[in-house]
Amino acid sequence: MMLTDGTLTEIPRKAFHREIVQLPRLSLLLFALSSLSLTAFHYQVTRLNTMSAQDNLKFFLLQLISRLQSGQSDLGNRFEVPMTQVEIGQAIGLTSIYVNKLLRRFIDEGQLEIERPYFRLKTRERWECETAFVDAFAEIDTSWFATEFSRPIQQNASPRANGRVYNRTDPSTCQPEGAARAILV
Repeated sequence: MMLTDGTLTEIPRKAFHREIVQLPRLSLLLFALSSLSLTAFHYQVTRLNTMSAQDNLKFFLLQLISRLQSGQSDLGNRFEVPMTQVEIGQAIGLTSIYVNKLLRRFIDEGQLEIERPYFRLKTRERWECETAFVDAFAEIDTSWFATEFSRPIQQNASPRANGRVYNRTDPSTCQPEGAARAILV
């Protein structure tokens, strides 16, 4: 399930393998991104098991903003949170009531500002230090990949290989491929 609008491209297995062979940089990019995601996930699980509930929520919000900003210019410390307090609690093992209590505490202490659906981390650097947060996605450079991959689609390509953009609020909508992003939590 995607939490933000995203691009989903269906590619038959044979076509995927053919593209990997024809575009070796694609396989390198996929391997690098999957390795990075796996490493970040392992680090998150390790950290969440050793921190207090308050620090778990801080770490989770730091990771969320990191993922949302991945591949984009610096958006600052304001970001859209595409999850409810129930979903946040489920992701980090807390009740929605406790998530609400912690968010209120952060607001009262001047560490966080919330204007639904946007959050602003007012003490981001302090949170990063307190939770030993490492932003694995901060310095991703994919500029080496774009030039080789941006070649015209073959005329006889399968129609299933064309990108479709699905809106998170209405999965039945489908539009031509456009700029979109997805986060993994």
